[in-house]
Amino acid sequence: MQVLAFLSWLLFFPNAPYILTDLTHLDHSHGFNWYDTLLILAAGIAGIKMAFDSLDLVLIELNKLFPRISGIIWTTCFMLLASYGIYLGRYLRFNSWDILSQPYTLFRSSIDLFLQPAIYRSEWTMILIFSGFLISLKAIWPKDNLQEA
Repeated sequence: MQVLAFLSWLLFFPNAPYILTDLTHLDHSHGFNWYDTLLILAAGIAGIKMAFDSLDLVLIELNKLFPRISGIIWTTCFMLLASYGIYLGRYLRFNSWDILSQPYTLFRSSIDLFLQPAIYRSEWTMILIFSGFLISLKAIWPKDNLQEA
């Protein structure tokens, strides 16, 4: 049951930081749109906060199971996976449910990224930069009163 809960968490974890990528939809050609920008930023910050809180809870459980693996390693892996999930959603237009509703299409659409990384240099750059951004945010984000994660 815990494995299913963990896999469900992992499947939906990228959705929280994905909110920040909605800033790409803003059209500033007719002036700066303060309302929409602040609304998306507020939702994005709330999403990041919830993502980091849920990650801290997962890290506590993983530390119990794998005490020799550092939380930094887990965090880096999860941020890379989240950034990959954001890439799948933002650029390939998949969502979390597609792993259940159309797994073959999802697999076929995303496998080239791994088989031909040189061709997908800009995609890998986006994934790595967004991962670095999330890792940096996590490093400076104040911790709540959870056990050490």
